[in-house]
Formats: sequence, structure tokens, C-alpha cells
Amino acid sequence: MAVLLTHVLVPYIILTVASWQFNWLTDRWIVIGMAGAAIPDLIKIEIIVDAGVVETLLGVPFKYAPISSLGGALLIAGAITVFFERQRRQIFSFLSLWCVQFTRCRWVAGVC
Repeated sequence: MAVLLTHVLVPYIILTVASWQFNWLTDRWIVIGMAGAAIPDLIKIEIIVDAGVVETLLGVPFKYAPISSLGGALLIAGAITVFFERQRRQIFSFLSLWCVQFTRCRWVAGVC
């Protein structure tokens, strides 16, 4: 859980400091950036809901590993974007920027 906290606090700090310079960077965009950074950590839902339970409910084989891949993270970012009525391109871009950054961090370091 410390990794999730780190992945949420890093964009909060960076975007808060950046918002002092850029007027368009409001609290709304800071929260969207934090959500994007948390997307690769959604794999931790396996702690609460076992993959076997999901397999039983869906009736097909299921694994959580693709969620933390680049494609899975972008798919989840797209699903989150659907809930917004306007500025969908900007929101998807912002979510993708942060989720790709932390997905790449996971690939390179293997610890993030």
C-alpha cells in the first residue's frame, strides 16, 4: 500500500507546484492526474477479490496481471474518460500521461 500512496502523492505534489505557474491547472486536473497515477496499482484489488471468484462469476479464465500492463492501463483510462461529458480528449491524455509514467516506472525499476 505504500507504493499506491507514493503513486498518488507524487503527482499531487508535482501538479500542485505546477498549478502555481499554470492557471489552467486547477484542483480538478490535479485529482485526474492522481487517478491516472493510481491506475497501474489497481492490480492490488486481487488482495480483496480473488481471481477465482471473478472466474466463477464471469465463467471464463481471469487474471489480474494485464491490468498493470500498458494496454490494460490505457483501457482503464479510456473507461474512466467515458464518465466525463466534456473535455474527454484532454482528460484521457492527462490520465494516460500519469498512468503510462507509473507503468513505465514499474517496467524499468521493477519496484514501483
